[in-house]
Amino acid sequence: MRSASLGAGGAIKDVTYMNVRAFSLFSLLSIPITSFATSSGDTSSDAITNVLLSGVLSAIISAIVALAVARISRFTNTVTKVRNEYIKEFREMAVCFLTCASSNSPCTEKCNGKSLEYYYYHLMLMLNPAKTNAYWEQEIIKQLTDIKEHANEQNIQDLTHLLQADLDLEWHGMMEEGKKGVLKNGRKEKLKYEFYMNYKRYADGLL
Repeated sequence: MRSASLGAGGAIKDVTYMNVRAFSLFSLLSIPITSFATSSGDTSSDAITNVLLSGVLSAIISAIVALAVARISRFTNTVTKVRNEYIKEFREMAVCFLTCASSNSPCTEKCNGKSLEYYYYHLMLMLNPAKTNAYWEQEIIKQLTDIKEHANEQNIQDLTHLLQADLDLEWHGMMEEGKKGVLKNGRKEKLKYEFYMNYKRYADGLL
């Protein structure tokens, strides 16, 4: 997973759930003060002040939580859009790279007639092999370079399978984040490892 996001549907469910929890919290916070003010039947100015304070307190907490929820919602919507755009661009560049690499499919108007080198370097700049646990990126770059130097039916097919697994990982990660929120680094690494090992077993003919 090279980027993080929340799915729009999951974000809506998360925000709704947070609102319910927030409302319950406000109710619980306001009960003690109100009960204290009214338990003795006291209608003095102090009791009225306590009731008013409980209302003000609830309103302040409500405003703070509502602001936090709005910021989270805005953040998740932005990240979701960026993630979707990244996946779309990466897939389109990969399709054109593989199209140009195939001896039977020279670059076409659909790929803007650009060269194999153009799509190679475009994809390279979308990958970061220097970060921690970058075995996905390193594997993709290795196969991209192999095809750029000497394309054949086998390495084109190998890269196609690798990119299918990589895009499936990105999509699965986005769906899981839509349900749970932004994933912790440990969970992201576990997902990457699981999908990578599944790909390796497939590539080795074990699946």
